[in-house]
Amino acid sequence: MNDLVTTIDDREAVTSSRVVATAFEKRHDNVLRDIRGLLKIEDTQGMFYKTTYINKQNGQKYTEYLMNRDGFAILVMGFTGAKALEWKMKFLNQFNAMESVIRQHGLEGKVQKSLDAISDLRKQLKDSGILREYIAPHHFFDHLAARWKEATHRERIRDFYDDIGSYAGVNVPYSNMINITVKDWLLNHVGLSTIEELVIGLETHTITYSNRGKPVSKHGVFGNKTEWTKIVNEFGGRCAYCGAEGTPLIAEHIISQSALSKDHPEKVDLIGNIIPACQQCNR
Repeated sequence: MNDLVTTIDDREAVTSSRVVATAFEKRHDNVLRDIRGLLKIEDTQGMFYKTTYINKQNGQKYTEYLMNRDGFAILVMGFTGAKALEWKMKFLNQFNAMESVIRQHGLEGKVQKSLDAISDLRKQLKDSGILREYIAPHHFFDHLAARWKEATHRERIRDFYDDIGSYAGVNVPYSNMINITVKDWLLNHVGLSTIEELVIGLETHTITYSNRGKPVSKHGVFGNKTEWTKIVNEFGGRCAYCGAEGTPLIAEHIISQSALSKDHPEKVDLIGNIIPACQQCNR
């Protein structure tokens, strides 16, 4: 008899009154009688579970009891005989082995539940757009790249890098010029929030492409720190009129007929034809 102990729903190790009766060479009805006697004691109520089985010979349904380790120990406490001790040890060893399996399965189940919960949380975060700092930056970067391709109908990843550089006002190097990937360089020097701002703008058509093929905001720099920083950097941080630096700069619109645009026609194509001007020149 190898299967002395089984489980209930993979949660508790049990044996049955019939198995006990067979192992200890006792009549099953006598074992049932002993169990019913034990059930009169209040503390034993959780140790035995009444159930039924089908007799294979006559097809009739009969009563049997399942019992956990404690129930088994109390039931066989008074059993004697030449092999009684040997059977008691066999049962207890199988109880130990089965309980170890249950604990292992329980741990694996908890781990799997945790993994499932993490997977669900990642999906919720991705769908909701919140707490993105908890999502791997590289994965989110790839997600933004896929959205950029869909929004622009372009496939070349280098074009995506150049769009990010143009939007953020930085020159994006090629991979042979740096000792890290271009993706890592962009994550370090631009950041996901700015890259996402660009992609969302292209998706919502609040960002378009200028005559020079650069991504520009239709709303100009007002309320858009990234755009304004980019323009200031293009002018070297100086006033577009007098060249003053280290002074507060103000966004000023220019028109194509202005003197500045005639001297520097390439500047007219800046976002919304906006230039940085010091307070003195902005009067």
